[in-house]
Amino acid sequence: MMQIFFTLKEGLESYLKSGKKYDFPSPEIRRCHRCNKFVEFKKHGFYERYLVTTEYSGQIVIRRYICPICGCTISYIPDVCMPGFVFSTELIFQALYAYFKIISYSAKELSRQLVKYYRARLISKTTAISATLREILPHARLPDKSLSIEEKTRMVLLLIKSSKININDISHRFYDISGKAILQKKSLYNSI
Repeated sequence: MMQIFFTLKEGLESYLKSGKKYDFPSPEIRRCHRCNKFVEFKKHGFYERYLVTTEYSGQIVIRRYICPICGCTISYIPDVCMPGFVFSTELIFQALYAYFKIISYSAKELSRQLVKYYRARLISKTTAISATLREILPHARLPDKSLSIEEKTRMVLLLIKSSKININDISHRFYDISGKAILQKKSLYNSI
């Protein structure tokens, strides 16, 4: 299953109220990642997933589409989500900003163990995130190779926080380029 992100123009509250009646964007004609044919994906129901943000904690509806040729499905994921993670991208990065002392506190405190897990994931992805930022922010000053990995990671976080680009957009750009969530260890679908 492939995931495609869309921007919640009206915000999360409107999305939650609308549920299955939300005006989901229609998928563009695109090449199916399984059969490699250009197809117009057809609506194929919904599923629910859990999401925790600074303002909300609960189930959300995800729209599915199917390839009419091979039956491969794609999911349309709202921009607040990160594939494979319950917590929203913004909430995770807010906790990381607080951990690296870029901001003084996080709006919703996560457990120490969870923040350390996210910290370890971020450190392991610092080089890949830097490469993505080089594409997104071509004039930005990226961390010097002589710095420790902790210092590089902090500089990458500072760059993300100070850019005019929303962390959701950076996360989705990373996903589009790499096929993985920004803090993901392995492919989400290795076991399938």
